[in-house]
Amino acid sequence: MASSYEQQQRDRERFMPVVLAIEELIHTEDDTLLIAIEGRTGAGKTTISKYLHEKFGGNLFHLDDYYLQAHQRTPERLREVGGNVDYERFKAEVLEPVLRKEVVYYRPFNYHTMDFDAEFAREVPVKRLNIIEGTYCMNPYFGDPYDLRIFMDIKYPQQIENVIDREGTAELDDYIDKWIPKTDIYIERMGIQEKCDITIMFSCYRISIAHVAADLMKRSDDSVTRNASTHVATMPDRQKQNKIQIPESRQRLLTAFLILRIPPCFMGHVIPCYILLYLHSFVISPSVYNRRFPLYSSSMRAASARRVLRWS
Repeated sequence: MASSYEQQQRDRERFMPVVLAIEELIHTEDDTLLIAIEGRTGAGKTTISKYLHEKFGGNLFHLDDYYLQAHQRTPERLREVGGNVDYERFKAEVLEPVLRKEVVYYRPFNYHTMDFDAEFAREVPVKRLNIIEGTYCMNPYFGDPYDLRIFMDIKYPQQIENVIDREGTAELDDYIDKWIPKTDIYIERMGIQEKCDITIMFSCYRISIAHVAADLMKRSDDSVTRNASTHVATMPDRQKQNKIQIPESRQRLLTAFLILRIPPCFMGHVIPCYILLYLHSFVISPSVYNRRFPLYSSSMRAASARRVLRWS
């Protein structure tokens, strides 16, 4: 695993295109600059936003502080693509005041307590540079007020690893079942990545699950994988587009091994094909899997993913 210093160096190199773009904007005559940082869950949106804020100053606003309030959480709103945040309040309380060069009265909403965080409420002074960070910050509801749009991308296996590192295992099922799919659907249907000026791919010095995946699959039994691929459940489009250069069905099968608690040594010859098929069918809905096999909790799947890294 890389040291903190090595990772910081890597981040500086990775973020350089954004730094150069912002430096160009700063030399323009615009009175107000708005930077949007969009992207997938666990791709590093918060990391780059803090880095840019420390480097350039200005104001930093997080969409995560505008979680839906209780009265907004209707079935219709929860089904809405891009409706997972209080975009009405964010536009009225942040975007519009910023564009009018007025003080922002920032009121974060805590989704754990389902109430406003009075402790963190504050007045944000007018500044020229304003960074808006978070998925849904390019929702068409806001129009197109941004001077620079950044998209943070990440491969799915690495995304799961990052979620575990950031959130632990308590909410892993929710991320796999709900939050990641919601984000991906929003990005695809709204064409968010295509609208962005710069795309930054997540990278890390440590061995990622994605790379372990490629290595393990080379050692798996082709016949088992081929048989399994005829019945596997349909995965989200982004998982199908994983850039690991191995067949799609093999990527799917490995994802099952990594997320579920299955030692890689069993791949290909010990576990019968029908068991692989059965286990794989629950990758999309781990909560269903937990109900039938409560032993395999999200924490155990997380531990398995970590062991895969050590075994590689």
